[in-house]
Amino acid sequence: DIVICNGEDLTFYGEISQQVFDVAARWTLQIEKMGLDEIFLDLTELVDERLAAIELGKAAFPAVGLLYPEREVPIKNASMQIDCTHGWEKLDSQDHCWVRLSLASSICEEIRMAILDEVGLTSSAGISVSKLLSKLVASWKKPSAQTIFWPTADRLGHLLPDNLPIQKIPGIGFSMTQRCNDLGIKTILDLSVASDPASG
Repeated sequence: DIVICNGEDLTFYGEISQQVFDVAARWTLQIEKMGLDEIFLDLTELVDERLAAIELGKAAFPAVGLLYPEREVPIKNASMQIDCTHGWEKLDSQDHCWVRLSLASSICEEIRMAILDEVGLTSSAGISVSKLLSKLVASWKKPSAQTIFWPTADRLGHLLPDNLPIQKIPGIGFSMTQRCNDLGIKTILDLSVASDPASG
């Protein structure tokens, strides 16, 4: 016999989820909803707008949140002094990245505070240069904080160590894990070797 049970009514959760989405959408329409409790925001255009409004010269770029992996070291109001006197194009890639992540962290804080004020929910967030890296650090300091991942080589090695099982990577589920295991790919190191054309 088949027994049919009514599932849990998630209407209320769906309504709250939509409220959070609507608040975030005031900052950007580049938004992707993942289930009831997770959204991805692409702040690239908004960061570009704020960057264009900054006068060139020596400026401090404050970042808001925690800097991975220094988990217990808040960087709220911490700044990196960057000399833009000779133009944005004269900055190296690390300075570019820091400025953009700093601006994105400020925007993210604005959004999280609006969600708290208007919906009454705390939230955590990850801020980085890609969805994957942002997702990996988003839960670093739940339930009410944000973490910035500045992708330097040493931090990447800490976040994605060679011995990390591939199923820990967001988007790699049970079936993909099984397929990779069948190919002898079980860790990040295995995956990087298999992805390297020079490895044969």
